[in-house]
Amino acid sequence: MGVPRMCEAQLRIICREALKDGFTRFKVKIGEELEDDKRRLEIIREEIGWENLLVLDASAGWDQNEAIHWMKELAGFRPLWVLEPTSSDDILAHMAIAEELRPLHVGVAVNCHNKIMFKQYIQKKTVSCCFLDPFRIGGVNEVLAICLMAAKFKVPVCIEARVPGAAELAQHLLFWEYISVSGSLSKRMCAAVTHRHIHQHFQQPAMTKWASYFLPQNPGCNTEMKSESLLEYEFPIGQKWQHLVRSPKYWKSSRIPDWIENRCFPVTF
Repeated sequence: MGVPRMCEAQLRIICREALKDGFTRFKVKIGEELEDDKRRLEIIREEIGWENLLVLDASAGWDQNEAIHWMKELAGFRPLWVLEPTSSDDILAHMAIAEELRPLHVGVAVNCHNKIMFKQYIQKKTVSCCFLDPFRIGGVNEVLAICLMAAKFKVPVCIEARVPGAAELAQHLLFWEYISVSGSLSKRMCAAVTHRHIHQHFQQPAMTKWASYFLPQNPGCNTEMKSESLLEYEFPIGQKWQHLVRSPKYWKSSRIPDWIENRCFPVTF
């Protein structure tokens, strides 16, 4: 929430709507302009109070020294974690940042892409949370291994599933981690389903209420899309795509390419 340079009025509306829906945990993108980060975080803290959790996500935008300087400036807003203060590939830099910023906690986030990297982060006690993206990691088995390693070292696991369709899959990992591994919701969270206009195309969309995911009501992966949605949006032959690509403004000449007319997509080897 609260993207860089968002106006005050819009930011306050988002915070109030989220609180009304029951949200108690908020993740904010930071790292473009320090003064703008301070402005937005001040507004957010005014709206959500100090009892709710605040997580900062730097999206690997800083180098080591920049991350240390920037987060010392923002420490007064009492974030629970700062995620990805620098490149996820740089484990040594994360160690140095974590050491310098203590007691502020550092988390490794979605750009960390395999269990070996997570193992090194956890073993070195560099991070206080694993905020993983199950679609960047190599399959379900890899995610399960990370969850088990994190549980051994008492590091909470959070799931990133903001892409439409991702929540339908990731919710199963979320429930499994809670029921079979940790048994705790403390310092754990999953991205909210915010793209409701897209989730409506799934036969069994992920369900959220009171800022929580609800268990699916049917067996399976819950990712099957409605047939009418596929007919309308399938690339490149769906009705929406056909209408879009036939628009003259998308082509330098007025002639529609043959592959559009023939409703097939060219393949290059």
